[in-house]
Amino acid sequence: MLSRCMRGGKTTVLLYVFDRLQEQGKKPVFVSFNGDVAIDKVANEKPLATLLRAIAVALMNQKSQRRENLSRLRCSEEALKAYLQDKTDVVLIIDELNVLLQPSATDDYAEVGAFLRREFLDRAGKHLIFSTHVPSSAGLDQLLGKGGGSSREAVAVAMPRSTQMPALRNMDNECSGLTICQAVFYGFIPSLIYSVQTQKTSFSIQGRFQAISAPTLDAGVTKDFLTEFFTGRRCGDKRAIRAFDALTECPGKGEIRWILAYVGCMLSYLELGELSQWVEEIPVLAGQADSGMDWQAIVLIALALRCVQAKHVSAHQLLGLPAGAQPKEVYFYKIPPENCQQPDDVRSWWKKQKIEGYPYVAVLSPNYAKAAVFDVIWVYQRDPQSKQVFNGIQDKLGSTTPNQNVPHWFENGFLFRGRAPEKDTTPRNRIGWTYKGAEDILGFLGASLTAAYPANWP
Repeated sequence: MLSRCMRGGKTTVLLYVFDRLQEQGKKPVFVSFNGDVAIDKVANEKPLATLLRAIAVALMNQKSQRRENLSRLRCSEEALKAYLQDKTDVVLIIDELNVLLQPSATDDYAEVGAFLRREFLDRAGKHLIFSTHVPSSAGLDQLLGKGGGSSREAVAVAMPRSTQMPALRNMDNECSGLTICQAVFYGFIPSLIYSVQTQKTSFSIQGRFQAISAPTLDAGVTKDFLTEFFTGRRCGDKRAIRAFDALTECPGKGEIRWILAYVGCMLSYLELGELSQWVEEIPVLAGQADSGMDWQAIVLIALALRCVQAKHVSAHQLLGLPAGAQPKEVYFYKIPPENCQQPDDVRSWWKKQKIEGYPYVAVLSPNYAKAAVFDVIWVYQRDPQSKQVFNGIQDKLGSTTPNQNVPHWFENGFLFRGRAPEKDTTPRNRIGWTYKGAEDILGFLGASLTAAYPANWP
């Protein structure tokens, strides 16, 4: 099984596999439900009947290109089984199986799955490859069943990506200025990069997102999104978050990665509009190669989402919140330029802000202005009478270190270097800092941002 986001290159990969199999003398059968081919479901037709008809059409030497003719064709399971009975090295390749099936339609799902396992996994000389936007590991077992005896196992396979920047830049003149962090933003997925860079009038990430039938928003969707974003493990198959699988990829069984290019749209849906804007600034900032602002933006997003996560589960240790603290509100502010130079300026400005909900965490961004000490600050306060707890992070794209001490009234000051040693270190000549090691930085970024750590850039 191959699973990746919209415009993730699934069809391209499957067609490549089809060509290679033909070159090797195998018998690939290519069936697609991605909307670019003439196989449509007809009224009252069950999914298995549609699949059988599509396979029959793919096997025909001469076929009509008129949809109405193909819709009149019928193929029984017995007829297909008889046709394939004596043939070996048959590989059924299905593109966008999710278009044909919905896991919620239990009977149809099981019927198609049983057929695929019976005829293409359990049977000698037959093989199955398919792509889908519904990549759950449990879904694989539900779809294809467990099989019996020596039956082959169905597995999720990571799709290839391109980290060769010259090749990505050479796809088109419009791609020639692509930076490494921009490629990270689009998941190193050539087809997505190409679409965004060259098809500005016909392709829109926002438009693709709006085509999704989104469920009614509730706290459970937000919690599940954050769990998957940071842990890289999929939540349940029947959870509402599954409506957004087309924004993700599945690198392995039970695993999930959210593609950063689609995360901005997801955050808008989750009513986190400020964070959505911060995410969508990343490719613009990343266009200024070696400025370090792209790394600042990535850390800012990770911090902001960790603060939102603290509303739903125990706060990440690095946030430095008091034991058992769980904010009811999370606020996001851009610090005015005249107030962001020194931490004392930020504190004075923050004390003038009117806060209505307690306990809260507020994420304060200098908006990439040149600040003397911190590139982002966050504040926790339990109630109007309690102490405001300040923490801050300074970001360095490379391995350089701060040139000022952390103010004594800060709880923590962390240095996040893009190329840090494995473990935390404590500086000799600077007071109040903890230089976070790569292990903790990657843990804080989480699974979906691991590739955005500069040391992991090609």
